[in-house]
Amino acid sequence: MFTYLQAVLLGFQYDWVSMLKSDLGLSELGFRCLLFRRYDMQDNVELDDNEQRYATALMNKFHFSAAADAVR
Repeated sequence: MFTYLQAVLLGFQYDWVSMLKSDLGLSELGFRCLLFRRYDMQDNVELDDNEQRYATALMNKFHFSAAADAVR
């Protein structure tokens, strides 16, 4: 039974572009709250260069600074 389910899940073709562009019923404020509660968005966390680059890009895109935006 589990082998069949695993095969179905692994073989399922996700349309990631459509999924990411779709409205998941989440408001902008809700999205921002979830985004800024991520581990890599917190103050004083140790990130490698790659993680830091992505976190900085997200912070810049959504105009987030831990001191100014208290969405926690």
